[in-house]
Amino acid sequence: MRDTLDFADDFAKAIGNCRELYRAYDEWLTELKNRPMWSPQTVDGWPPQRVDGRRIPWKLFRRAADQMRGFDSPFDSPGLYLWGAEEINPRKIGMTTKTLRKRISGRYVPSLRGGDPKTLCQCLLAVHYEKELREKGQEDFTAEDRARHKQTTEASRRNGAEDWAFHGTERIWVTILPMSGSEEYLRGMEGLLQDAARSWNKDHGHRPLVND
Repeated sequence: MRDTLDFADDFAKAIGNCRELYRAYDEWLTELKNRPMWSPQTVDGWPPQRVDGRRIPWKLFRRAADQMRGFDSPFDSPGLYLWGAEEINPRKIGMTTKTLRKRISGRYVPSLRGGDPKTLCQCLLAVHYEKELREKGQEDFTAEDRARHKQTTEASRRNGAEDWAFHGTERIWVTILPMSGSEEYLRGMEGLLQDAARSWNKDHGHRPLVND
């Protein structure tokens, strides 16, 4: 099993070579698929302390991140993150120049403050959407329906919540890719991996990324 940071190095070496970047991205996804989903219990010999380089169910993100608090925690690094559904169905690639812990905890996973949908993070917005969206189907989810579910003025958060609701919130996970560098470098790497992910999703019959 390869170290997560090896893939950050592979992506950096592949800059300027789309084919090589696609190959490295595909290898990263294969590695994610071959590792068990993170669990608070040991799974297939993988103890809960081994968090990075694994898919983390969104409901368990805070618990997983807490397993690695302290010096050199990958969650306390800047870098990229990948949201996915099911086994391996990439849905969104993002980046942060702060810490992965702060970015994902601040925007995506819950610290629920009451039941008002306007206070919900993206994952709980998806839960809020899910029943109606899955009952109607996305094709019949009208502009009026979306207007009633307009919990935030931020379109990207609404779009992400709708996509995750469509795929089923119980099947949504996230993984992190710690990566150092300037904001310009991280944004550039985010864009390159998004390009590779678009091609990969198309080749594997998946829906476009939420980023699109």
